Amino acid sequence: MELFGFLILAALATLFGVGGLLLSDRSTTRRETSRALFKQRQAEVEVEEADTEVQAALKTEAGRALLQSEEQSTDLHPEVAEPAKVNVLLLALCLPIFGLGLYFWLADVGVGDIRGAEVVLTLNGADEANQEQLRQWREKLGQRVADEPDDSKSRYLLAHTFLQLGEYQSAAEAFAEASRASPEDTTIRIYWLQARFLASRGRMDSQSQALAEEILAASPNMPVVMEMLAMDAVQDGKPADAVNYLNRALSAARDAQRQVSFVAAINQLREQFEMPGVTVEVSADGELPHGATLFVIARPVGGGMPLAVVKMPAVLIPQTVRLDDLVSMNQVTKLSSAEQFEVVVRISLSGSPMAQAGDWQWQSLPMNLKSNETLQARLTAPN
Repeated sequence: MELFGFLILAALATLFGVGGLLLSDRSTTRRETSRALFKQRQAEVEVEEADTEVQAALKTEAGRALLQSEEQSTDLHPEVAEPAKVNVLLLALCLPIFGLGLYFWLADVGVGDIRGAEVVLTLNGADEANQEQLRQWREKLGQRVADEPDDSKSRYLLAHTFLQLGEYQSAAEAFAEASRASPEDTTIRIYWLQARFLASRGRMDSQSQALAEEILAASPNMPVVMEMLAMDAVQDGKPADAVNYLNRALSAARDAQRQVSFVAAINQLREQFEMPGVTVEVSADGELPHGATLFVIARPVGGGMPLAVVKMPAVLIPQTVRLDDLVSMNQVTKLSSAEQFEVVVRISLSGSPMAQAGDWQWQSLPMNLKSNETLQARLTAPN
């Protein structure tokens, strides 16, 4: 587009110069025509049958007309007109040169090579059909970043290209640079953490742990971060910690497929250890409200600050939920420390754990962990 603008400027400059010369030549032609007419009129006067005084008067009138025509001509003074032609021609030549210089000064001439690079955000590197295209963009974006180190957008797209091609260490380095350019962008930090996690084959070193904490400080229970922490905990032989992370991820997940996978992973991990708790089998009669949230809460008898909470989309009902210390609200007042508690199961229309009008609710009798029983919580719509 910038080059197109320059070409228009050059064309206008050329037309301006040539047009000026044409107008100058037209003025010269008009002067020559006036003089020819004057000579013709003199000859006609000499042959007309008129006395000498009349002929003299007619010649004077013709001369006056020629003088007036000459004054209207831009070529009345050749010593001025000729330099003017030269100036116009020089201006016509200089304008395109000036426009070209202005174009290369203001325009980012290299940006044309990476126009459309945003497509790397949609390409799946696992598909072989996309790999060649990703490799081409890797070369173009790599050259762009080398030429323009401050182009943070191109560096971000290059990092995604590395990530899709499975070049995780290069992706981590590129995302790190992009994050330094945009320190407030949580999305870039998440991709940076993901690239580091994959480069280290599913492990979280101290720098990755610190990065995860920074992300969670801005976005608590971020599912993708919780999932990485859970996988790291599994490799460390800490299934209980992994369950805790996955429960937090489940509470914030919005994608239905990921919600189901989180529940399956939690149930599988729980098979590896036994912990005192209560099992709640949740079911419901009738059509569930769209977009509702399920809360399974253990709280002091009669109400108060919850001891343990599990939150998930109500669309997963029927569901079996386990309440124990892994889902305690804090490490000071764990569920196992309570002599008695009651279980409240609520389908919240608002997404809030606090009771609201229109919520579906079921409540147990007072109980403790020693009873080790399984509760059947069957919910119905309020009257």
